[in-house]
Parts: sequence; structure tokens; C-alpha cells
Amino acid sequence: MSDMKRTTASDTKRTQRHASAKTTEARGRIKKVFGRLTGNRSMQAEGRKDQASGSMRQAGQKVKDAFRK
Repeated sequence: MSDMKRTTASDTKRTQRHASAKTTEARGRIKKVFGRLTGNRSMQAEGRKDQASGSMRQAGQKVKDAFRK
């Protein structure tokens, strides 16, 4: 038999959540840098918030994944 692992619906959802968290973090970094370049402090703050939110979501997913194995 093949050693290939089958992809389940839960694996797909988990991958989508990881990608969503990474996207949020990247969007936050972009906003933060753009805010810094333009001198827009509210955009910088919003970028830091988005970046932190994405990082926390990624950490939560890693904890969930650790307990699933």
C-alpha cells in the first residue's frame, strides 16, 4: 500500500485557518510600514493590531495541532 496520507476535510479547514492567520499578519505588517512611511499613526496602530491578531491566531492553531497529534 501507499504511504501517502489522505487529505481530509478537517485538514483542509486547518490549512485554510493557518493561511488566513498568515494573511492577517502580513496585512498588518504592510499597514504598519505604510503608516510609518506616510506618517499616519492610526494606520501604524491598526497594522500593529492586525499583525498581533494574526500572530495570536497562528499560536492558537499550533497549540490545537499539537494536541491533535
